[in-house]
Amino acid sequence: METGIESEFNWSELSRSYLAEASLRLLAALGHEPNFPADVAGIEELVDHVAEGRPGEAMTFAVEGAGELPRYSGKYVVWVSPAAEGCLRLRHEDGGRGLMSEAVTLRPDGKLGEFKTIEGFGVPEAELTDQARKDRETLEKLAREQQAEEIEVGHEIDEDQRRFSTTHLLRVVPGPPQDQAGPVVSFLALYDTGVIVYYLAPRPPDEDLETDDPWAEPLEAAMMPGIELNDGSGTTFEMADLQYLDANAPLLRASQSFVPAVSTAASSLVVRFASASVEIELAPR
Repeated sequence: METGIESEFNWSELSRSYLAEASLRLLAALGHEPNFPADVAGIEELVDHVAEGRPGEAMTFAVEGAGELPRYSGKYVVWVSPAAEGCLRLRHEDGGRGLMSEAVTLRPDGKLGEFKTIEGFGVPEAELTDQARKDRETLEKLAREQQAEEIEVGHEIDEDQRRFSTTHLLRVVPGPPQDQAGPVVSFLALYDTGVIVYYLAPRPPDEDLETDDPWAEPLEAAMMPGIELNDGSGTTFEMADLQYLDANAPLLRASQSFVPAVSTAASSLVVRFASASVEIELAPR
């Protein structure tokens, strides 16, 4: 069944924007042609000429026949089908919404029709095609997998929170005097389940924080220097988490946690940054 959009749903607003962007790309691919293709083969050729966009702005198109039941893949897809009078029907499938999508008609002059929400396949159960039933089974399977993944992630989060709880804390070891031109280890928090390295890093000059690269994150890069640990016992450390403690001060404060724990036989821990390294003596346990 198709119903009008309810403006309070953020999903609907985002989906409208997505369909508007998809419309612009299809219009650009159409060029000076007076009408959109009227068959699936023509639309498939049109979609092949749609601009990919910049990195991070990829948009997936798929083609479905006119008058057919909506297709569902469980992904973020703009389904395109021929419509009357040289128009296209665009339908945005939001992979996280299950059997629900948003549709609109695009005219070759760039005008959009009324946005509509489609719930399910729009027909009674008895009228579902084999393809529709298959699509529904696919989404049900994806929903079960997502639920299982969320449970697993929840268990991992609980484990991480317990790993660095005070019950596992052994002691805190301050760092020695270091060259403040680069990152400085302020102290280590040793746990029987891992180790956290707390450090300070010089804040980049303001002019270095301004960049024309939309993907550059100079402040984040300064707070996240690569760290390697060596306890002299052959332990292989893996970073478990990163926290920014202060991003506004002249000295940036952050920490990185690692697993497993430092070897009980270790007399020191070497913290190695890209530009320098420091050896921190560990008091006997």
